[in-house]
Amino acid sequence: MESITVIVDIWSDSADRGIRLRVLDVDQAREIPLNDARFLVRITLDDRRRMHRCLIRHLASGREAFLQGGSGLSAFVRACLLQNDEQTGLANVKG
Repeated sequence: MESITVIVDIWSDSADRGIRLRVLDVDQAREIPLNDARFLVRITLDDRRRMHRCLIRHLASGREAFLQGGSGLSAFVRACLLQNDEQTGLANVKG
């Protein structure tokens, strides 16, 4: 079995109010080229409003992948990705 380790950089570009993304291959010390893409992300919550599962769909091709969730994924997304739970509408998602 082989593994690949990457660093994902995400930052706001205040000049055009956009978000930038860069993926770096740690082992090769190089940037991984990415295609322009657009994704649909659907988050399924359980009865206690914890993130249960996450669907990611590539809109151009229709290909899909699922991520299993749980309290760890919910807490990670809120703490590391979202600017403000109230702005996203995810304030009631439990961690």
